[in-house]
Amino acid sequence: MKKFELTENKLNWFGLTLYQIKACIKFTTATGIEVNAGQLGGWVEKEQNLSQEGKAWVFENAKIYGEANIYDNAQIFGNAQIFGNAKIGDNAKIAGNAKIGGNAEIFGNAKIAGDARVFDNAVIREDANIYDNAIIWGDAEIWGNAEICGNARISGDATICGDALVSSPNNLLNITLVGKYKVSLTFFKTKNNSIEISYNWKLYTLEEFDPVMGDWTKEEQKIVKAAIEILGGW
Repeated sequence: MKKFELTENKLNWFGLTLYQIKACIKFTTATGIEVNAGQLGGWVEKEQNLSQEGKAWVFENAKIYGEANIYDNAQIFGNAQIFGNAKIGDNAKIAGNAKIGGNAEIFGNAKIAGDARVFDNAVIREDANIYDNAIIWGDAEIWGNAEICGNARISGDATICGDALVSSPNNLLNITLVGKYKVSLTFFKTKNNSIEISYNWKLYTLEEFDPVMGDWTKEEQKIVKAAIEILGGW
């Protein structure tokens, strides 16, 4: 038996027709919320927007459209909008007025809430938490226990991880194509107000990173040290 079906309740959403979903069976979400057979949920453009497998569900006034897909145990609440080719899986939760679009992927135990926006090819995973008015786009990746909030803006191919706490543009600096591997280097503030560095898929403290620059050009070392001073380190 299907987990849900489309009802005759329709919503004209910017030229698209969205249908309210209705549960066909009783089940309990991964966070313990009971969904009863016959219970109405949020809105989707087509059945493919929400997996018939797993415990994923769309609640309240949330809207899923385009080629977006909600699967596994993901839960969508509030007035959230998921569109484009966005994929929301694992135990991810999207709430508030959050908007997820483009080719963005949200999975793990990640949470997106408030008026946060995630677009383009951004990836949010593990226990990352994005909220307030934060905007993530480009090829940025947020993971670990990172928190992105306030008016933070994360773009390009920045990588934010560990115990990062980025609440404004002043907490973050991204430098592209530097060092031995000619890849991006991202500086960010942590929850204990220290600075950490993400480089070539590894996370460093300032002390740990100094020897990494041993075979870099003097110009590259100057750029990195200047960036750290801007963020208040060294």
